[in-house]
Formats: sequence, C-alpha cells, structure tokens
Amino acid sequence: MIDLRSDTVTTPTSAMRRAMADAEVGDDGYRDDPTVLALEAAAAERLGKAAALYVPSGTMSNLIAAIVLGTPGGRLVAHKDSHIVLSERGGAFSVAGLEPDLWSGVSPVPTVDDVGVGFGKGPALAVVELTHNALGGRAAPPEAVAAYGRACAAAGVPLHIDGARIFNAAVATDTTVEALAETAVTVTFCLSKGLGAPIGSVLCGPVEVIEEARERRKMLGGGMRQAGVIAAAGLVALSTMVDRLGDDHENARLFASHIAAEHPEVIDPAVVETNIVRLNVAPSGMPPAAWVAALARLGVRTKVHGTHVRAVFHHQVSRADAVQAAAVVCTVARNFSTATRPARGAA
Repeated sequence: MIDLRSDTVTTPTSAMRRAMADAEVGDDGYRDDPTVLALEAAAAERLGKAAALYVPSGTMSNLIAAIVLGTPGGRLVAHKDSHIVLSERGGAFSVAGLEPDLWSGVSPVPTVDDVGVGFGKGPALAVVELTHNALGGRAAPPEAVAAYGRACAAAGVPLHIDGARIFNAAVATDTTVEALAETAVTVTFCLSKGLGAPIGSVLCGPVEVIEEARERRKMLGGGMRQAGVIAAAGLVALSTMVDRLGDDHENARLFASHIAAEHPEVIDPAVVETNIVRLNVAPSGMPPAAWVAALARLGVRTKVHGTHVRAVFHHQVSRADAVQAAAVVCTVARNFSTATRPARGAA
C-alpha cells in the first residue's frame, strides 16, 4: 500500500528510534529535561527567534499563539481556507475569543492591494499558513511574507505564521525559514509532517511571549514530563530531514506529470509547488470519495480534500512509488471515464 493520505503517516527513522531510546531526560514541567531544552534552543536558532516551546501538536501551538497574541473580542485576520479556520475545531474563536475576519485568494498571503485592509477596525491577530494546505501546498515568496509582516507591524497587528510545513516553503522558494519568519512575532512548525518525527511542534518567538505560552500550554493540558524521549526524534529531524524535502517535491511533480500526460484534466503539474498534489476529479463525474475508495482498492491511499483528492509525498514514498501511484490514478480515471460515458446511441 502506498500511503499518500498525509505526511503525518510517516514512522520514525532508525536514527530517530536510536536517539529516542538513548535520550537523556528529566521533568520538563520543571524545565529539567535536557533534550527538550536542546530541541527548543535549536528550533529558536533555526527560526531566528529568541526562545521556543515544545508542544504536543500544531493545533495546540496555533491556539496558544491566538491566546497570547490575540485580544478576546478582537479579530483573527486569516485566509478563509486556512488550517486555523477550517481544521482546528474553532479553538481560536471559542477558546481565544477571536472573531473571524477572513480574506480569500490563491496566495497564502494577501496581495499588495489587500495588505493592511481592515487593520484599523480594532485589535487583531494576523495569521499566515506556510505552506498553505488547502491551496495545494502553495508557498509564498519571502518578499511577500516580509511585506505583509511589515504592514502588520505598522498597524500594530501581531503576525503569527502557522508554519506547519515552513521548511517545505523554504525549500520551494530557495530561502531559509529564518527569512520567512523574520517579520512575524511568532512562528510554529511541525516536526511530525515532512520532517518525519513522531510527535510535536515548536512555537518560536520573543522570550516574554514564550514564557506566557508556557503557562498557556499548561492550561491546555500540554505540559509534559520526560518528553526528551520524543524531543530526541525532533532533534534528529532538524539535523537530517530538512535537506531532503526537495526529494518529496520532485516526487510530487513526477506523480503529477505522469498523470497529466494521459489525463491533463486531472492535474496541471505547473501548480505543484511542494509535496502536496490536489487531483481535480470533477470532470470524471464521480465524487472524491469514490475516487479515494477506488484508489485504495488498487493500493494507493489518498484523502478527500474538499472537491478534490489529495496526495501528499513524504520520505517513505520513493520515486518508484510516485510512478506506480500515478499509474493507479490513470487506471481509475480511465475506468471512471468509461463508466460515466453515455452508451452508444443514447440521446
């Protein structure tokens, strides 16, 4: 089975397992876990921030940022299809008390004409998602992110980057995560997606923000004890998994190009920027769920993603897997085309 449902399905590498087994640990509640402290220091340095906090998930990290940086009754300025809006069970609204102030578009950051629109309406928190999941793994040029961050700062609006896949964004735009995060107050990134670690995200920002975030983590039940066992895998991920992310991007484009050669209506390879591919199944006349089921029967696991079918590439999907998965997609496309084609002589 070739599993393309998400890059969260990866299992730890051998190096990660060894590091987890040998990790030096302590009670992180007392800040006594040396491996957690090492991970937080490495993450803060990599992102160009003063401090960092290890948390169980990206959803918790985003919620903590919303609580610390937002103002109850203030606005959350974000893309209408961003993860914090669609996929985090409304935490920013029900727990942090923010009100949605959403924009749309085909870029993870607002266009130049939209920058700063509505910032004068009172307290707000701006959130940018990199890469943008619902937009098919789109990245954003570092200059666009920087311009938006400067506009936010000028309006007194803190910017938080939901950088669940910010390392993919950096690779795709040939820049660094530090450059992408430079004008943001806080940024979070996931260790458990393309980087392949089993658990956790890291929230990075100013010391005073991270100190308050530590208290909010406790409030949300995210305080951990001998967490060095899992933080050790995160350290290995940072040191060994970043430089290979380009391989996932290449495999995603290879997958898309093989499909497009036979079924260009399903995917345009030019829109594949990182490790996420969204298949346009509407022309087949069959719903996305039917595609997912048919692909699974032939050995490829995918996911319904709105009106599309999503395939996500990761370090446990090889080049050969990408070619095989593309062949399966083409088989399903042919089968559905035949099934939905009007019978000869039909009106």
